[in-house]
Amino acid sequence: MLLLLRGDHFNPNFYYHSGVNIDNSAYVEDGSKRILFVSEMNYEQAKEEFPGKSVNCRQPLEEVKKFCKGKKVDVDLDFMKAGLYKELSSVCRLNDVSEKLLLERAVKRKDEVEKITKAARAAKKIFDGLDFSSMKTEGDVKKYLLGETAYAGLRPAFEPIVASDKNSRLPHYKGANGKIGSIVLIDYGVRFGHYCSDITRTYFLDDSRYAKKAEEGYYSLKRIFGEVIRELPKAKTGKRLAEFSREQIIAHGLPEPIHSIGHGIGLEVHEMPWLRMKSKNSIPKRTTMAIEPGAYFKDYGLRFEETIYFDGKKVKIL
Repeated sequence: MLLLLRGDHFNPNFYYHSGVNIDNSAYVEDGSKRILFVSEMNYEQAKEEFPGKSVNCRQPLEEVKKFCKGKKVDVDLDFMKAGLYKELSSVCRLNDVSEKLLLERAVKRKDEVEKITKAARAAKKIFDGLDFSSMKTEGDVKKYLLGETAYAGLRPAFEPIVASDKNSRLPHYKGANGKIGSIVLIDYGVRFGHYCSDITRTYFLDDSRYAKKAEEGYYSLKRIFGEVIRELPKAKTGKRLAEFSREQIIAHGLPEPIHSIGHGIGLEVHEMPWLRMKSKNSIPKRTTMAIEPGAYFKDYGLRFEETIYFDGKKVKIL
């Protein structure tokens, strides 16, 4: 039996299995049975949206405990609070299947790829509309990105990273007060139907003492990106792709990489397959990933990133 819980916040595994995003609910998969335990205020919504049996409960958790009593229950500890684990484990035997659920989600259905494709294209359309002449600070760029996202009826996949000049050398820079200078690195993505995209571009706005070297470095990153996606069918594992990307970055005369070459993407911005030097996972067929070679110097940083689909033989940029 599989039990997945959705509290106040989005749970990707709950949504993946139940097909609904109803807060404070419990989803049970028991053989061919699919049951959703919901509060009274969510019952009508559940009846309309959930394809299985919806159970109206004043206290959904108490009903779940009765249903699971004495049974072995598969759960996702990555999305379960310690107190809830303690409460459930007092009535049933809990088995953590969080990694199994991640592996399952790594292989994408056709409809999932279509949603991620739409998310990537929507993000690129927002990027294409950038006009730095009307933007003085990093905050101005952030406001544009978020405003255009809302105008398109979408939601951000994550908080935009907008980093100019020295700030761009910090991969996860969170500021917004820096002035727009010679270099602007933007890392952003949107959600379409809960599925994420992740795109990074680096812009060169005027000449500076490092402009030519920086543009050459960015061109090298684009070449490295191409080399990495060509290697993907042969790499087989996340570790091998990470090793290959490191070799290419160093071969192009760029600094030692300080983050992974990329990551899986879907209902979460970062999910399997992992593409790190210590990764143990293989790279499955029919998976979506964000590939992001970067180079970080004393005075600035560069990164180029695309969301891609890998069918096992070929790579498609989404």
